[in-house]
Amino acid sequence: MEHYWQALEQSREGFMERGAMMFPALSESLDVDAYAREIMQEVVGRTFCASSPTHARLLDALEVRNELAPVLHGMAREHFGYQGSLEDQYHIARLVTPGNSTEQYRAHFDSHLFTLVIPLIIPTATDGNEAGELLYRPNARRHPRSELENTAGKVWFKRYANRERATRLLEKKQFTLENFAERRPMLFSGRTTLYTNRAVSLAASGPRLTLLAHFFDPSPRYGVGKLLRTLRRR
Repeated sequence: MEHYWQALEQSREGFMERGAMMFPALSESLDVDAYAREIMQEVVGRTFCASSPTHARLLDALEVRNELAPVLHGMAREHFGYQGSLEDQYHIARLVTPGNSTEQYRAHFDSHLFTLVIPLIIPTATDGNEAGELLYRPNARRHPRSELENTAGKVWFKRYANRERATRLLEKKQFTLENFAERRPMLFSGRTTLYTNRAVSLAASGPRLTLLAHFFDPSPRYGVGKLLRTLRRR
């Protein structure tokens, strides 16, 4: 995994301008399927599972915490005036089974400055059915300058948290669709990227397993994101 994150180091300004970037396919670097099988066993049917043992081992194998996180921490300080700890990270597995009607079209912004999507199991679907594809729009809003602006923006954009309006944005090319067929991780600016997932339909070939790595939440302790994470851990 040496130099895996080098593209970001070489194009920090480009990333900040675009708001998102892709990395090389994981299959070329390590046995993704073996990690995926073990994480599936640790998730045990839950939709979300934070930092399971195998998840943590995969992050170490990918040098996420030792190589990627310090680069992002420097960018957070330089571009956003972030004064928080390097250890302010939230790592969670997301497992969506076919027919799960709750995990679809929930368009939102993250509370963290950066979000990394690591695709492990990516199903397929035919005949126009959906398989949980990511829809995203980098730089959908400016970086919020206060928690009030952050919350107001989240509320305003909730109008797109449904199939009809998200599909309309996709048709207008205001959403980009990424199916992660090549299992390439994606990094994006969490507080300015509007994103959601399509449904994993009953016609999908299987469940969808992704790992989400969130870096650096500048919100105060009463922030919405921190409250939701506290509730999710209960």
